[in-house]
Amino acid sequence: GFGGGGGDVEVNVRMRYPPDLIDAFMVCAYDNTRNNIETCGFLGGKVTHTQGGADVTITHLIVPKQTATPDSCNALNEEEAFTFMATHGLMCVGWIHTHPSQDCFLSSIDLHNHFGYQMLLPEALAIVVAPNDPKKPVGVFQITSYGLQYLKNCSKSGSAFHDHFDAQYDLYVPLKRECMKEEIGTKLIVVDTR
Repeated sequence: GFGGGGGDVEVNVRMRYPPDLIDAFMVCAYDNTRNNIETCGFLGGKVTHTQGGADVTITHLIVPKQTATPDSCNALNEEEAFTFMATHGLMCVGWIHTHPSQDCFLSSIDLHNHFGYQMLLPEALAIVVAPNDPKKPVGVFQITSYGLQYLKNCSKSGSAFHDHFDAQYDLYVPLKRECMKEEIGTKLIVVDTR
């Protein structure tokens, strides 16, 4: 299941999701994962602000046309996915991708990618599915307040992997397990445009 953690983030988020979220995504990612190729998708849903935080409810997985390698994935024609979400009254509440042969973490490219999501929507979530990570096969992450400032000023952003060794604090943290709630009785709506 999902891993837990904590940290200083902009908004206290509770994630509500259909029980089949990860399994449905992995069905879409099966061939790529078997061939050691990443797969990515957008998470559609809504954000409801509550006292002390926000509920992010995931209802849709949109898998766009994409190009990928063993350690990267790039969505193509992203506007199709965002048009679908807009016409169906959904917000893009984050993204999900596989690490077919790596551990469950956010790489430098993942961090810079998620930075864009979280600058647009502070509650945005990044989900990594790493089926070969025995300790943590699934992680839900957010960039910390410190991480947002750090990444904003990172001179190495772009498409090349790079280190952030000079960071003094955590750049991202996993969402705490108690902040995740399966919405029993709901089913993920999958839109695979590949």
